[in-house]
Amino acid sequence: MAGMFSNNNGDFSWNSEKIFDNLGVEEKRQEYLRDLSGTGNKEREMASQIRELDRDEMIQILHQIPEKADREDYIKTYLGVGKY
Repeated sequence: MAGMFSNNNGDFSWNSEKIFDNLGVEEKRQEYLRDLSGTGNKEREMASQIRELDRDEMIQILHQIPEKADREDYIKTYLGVGKY
């Protein structure tokens, strides 16, 4: 609950313009929810690690991903054309 306060004097204020503007755009909404949940940072870190793989490592991991959509996302991330 303490994290909801913007400063130490207990003032509950938030940037409602930014939040509501972003919620209307699906991509921004998903990004906002990832940032809010803390998973966005993990995804960025993972994307950075994927881009550091050499080609052989990337291919080895690619063959272990069962879902086609996940493989496509992985390739886009490796090539740097994904979200992060």
